[in-house]
Amino acid sequence: MLYHNHDGVVRSVRRAVHGRVAPRSSAPVSIEQLLRDQHIRVIEEWQTPGRFEALSIFKPSQQIVVVNRRLSPMARRFALAHELAHGWFHRRHLSGVHQAGDYVRHPYYALLEREANAAAAEILLPYDWFMATAHQLLPHQPLTLAEFKAFMASAAAHEWART
Repeated sequence: MLYHNHDGVVRSVRRAVHGRVAPRSSAPVSIEQLLRDQHIRVIEEWQTPGRFEALSIFKPSQQIVVVNRRLSPMARRFALAHELAHGWFHRRHLSGVHQAGDYVRHPYYALLEREANAAAAEILLPYDWFMATAHQLLPHQPLTLAEFKAFMASAAAHEWART
């Protein structure tokens, strides 16, 4: 089993995403526009192979993300950002993978998935925006557990989560 420094992965991926996308000061991020800007075509299907929520096909002549149409809007956004991250950072590692089973058996499967998840989170919910907003909304720091629970039940927290 491959073990990896999770904090190091997250920091590295944040830097890599910032190298591809200018840091944003607001959310939500339009993943659809980002895909169009990258000339990546999105195809919605009722059922993707196996249990995949989405899959990507990145060849020199075409860049396609196939996404399961049954996903909720939030899951769809994350799946698209996840596949975009694979296209940006993992193409050379996945060039010989032609079937879903080949990918799941890839020796770095867990690491590639972790990196794509971290990148998708950074694309959709930029850390700098998240932290700046948290500092504006939280009454003071550090919070007691009771204060944190009260904040999480507040209208401000619900609006932040909705955004």
